[in-house]
Amino acid sequence: STPFYHQYIDNTNGISLDWVVGQALQANKELIAARQKRGILQGRRLQASLRPNPKVEVEFLTDQLSNRKGEYDFSTTYLQPIERGGKREKRIRVVDLELAQIEKEIIFQEQKLRLDILTQYANALASSEHLKLLEKLVKLNEENFQIVQVKFKEGDVAKLDLQLTEVELNRWKIQQLQAELQVKASFTQIKFLAGLQLETPLKLKTPFPFPMLNSLNISQLQTLALENRADLQAARIGEEIAQARIDLAQSQAKTNIDLFAKYQEERKVEENGLGRLAMTERKIGGGISFSLPLYNRNQGDIVETTASKTQASYLREQLEQKIKQEIAIALAQFLSAEQTLKLFETNILPKAQDNLKILQVAYQLGDQDLLDVITEERRFIESQREYLAAHKEYYLSLIALEKAVGTTIN
Repeated sequence: STPFYHQYIDNTNGISLDWVVGQALQANKELIAARQKRGILQGRRLQASLRPNPKVEVEFLTDQLSNRKGEYDFSTTYLQPIERGGKREKRIRVVDLELAQIEKEIIFQEQKLRLDILTQYANALASSEHLKLLEKLVKLNEENFQIVQVKFKEGDVAKLDLQLTEVELNRWKIQQLQAELQVKASFTQIKFLAGLQLETPLKLKTPFPFPMLNSLNISQLQTLALENRADLQAARIGEEIAQARIDLAQSQAKTNIDLFAKYQEERKVEENGLGRLAMTERKIGGGISFSLPLYNRNQGDIVETTASKTQASYLREQLEQKIKQEIAIALAQFLSAEQTLKLFETNILPKAQDNLKILQVAYQLGDQDLLDVITEERRFIESQREYLAAHKEYYLSLIALEKAVGTTIN
């Protein structure tokens, strides 16, 4: 029944988290751009699979600029380059591994996008619930202010009580405006991640999965992460790519050969006492040509690719250590958030609510000042706000843990 809250939350017609994620996987421009790398590499693979083109050479010589006796020399050569050392297969191997790596990188980016949306979804719902709480508080304080105004006119309360009530009302109104801004910012970020236009109306459903996890073992989580993290899988493929490039560089040290076939026709004209005698000679032959690898044996590329392989191994090892560290930190944060949430639910909130009720009854009986009630009300509301923050922190720590592990945690 709070107007601004229901502009963003609708449990009947609102959209679910799954819908937002599905929309983002289809419409997020950054993800779409990443998927285009598939087409780029598919084109590169096609190019890598092509064999060298044959060559045709044609040569014609004539005596038209000299004695003009009609002599000429004509030849044509067909030349077919032959790659040695399995260069074509090794080029294809490199690109195939690059394709496999980009698939893992796309999966990692999709997972990251999903977790980013989960984070913003949690932020949006937490901000909305905070706003809902503040809207109720503003309404209650408005009603309280009206009651105090009536009592002040009747002479039952002092002017100080009236001013305190008005200040408290305006204080909550300011916080309500700030909360409205936070809600708008969270929903704007969700629209951006989902590839929606900013003017697109968007309402969310409040229900959010609240998984109750069994005891979590850090070594099991680390093992799970080393098996499932898509970025680590991409790094391992990166090592294979580096080795494939070494193999390609070594194969390129082997010289290619050129097979050729040649046809030659030569016309000669001789003059004697009887006149001119024209003779035509025709020859056909073939051969092979190749360069001698005396100086350039592709040493530089071999050294470069070998160093790249070492670099890829170090990067993979560093990533494995980073993943273990991320899991240790994320698990500690999650367990802390879980304990904090339980403490609020079992101890802090029930006691804060009881304290407020006692003071409210005492105030109605004339045994407590209004200032004491307002102070206790602030404490109770602050406890509720801290509880919402703890709830949000629980979700965010779970999201961070799933991000570190690279898969959903059951």
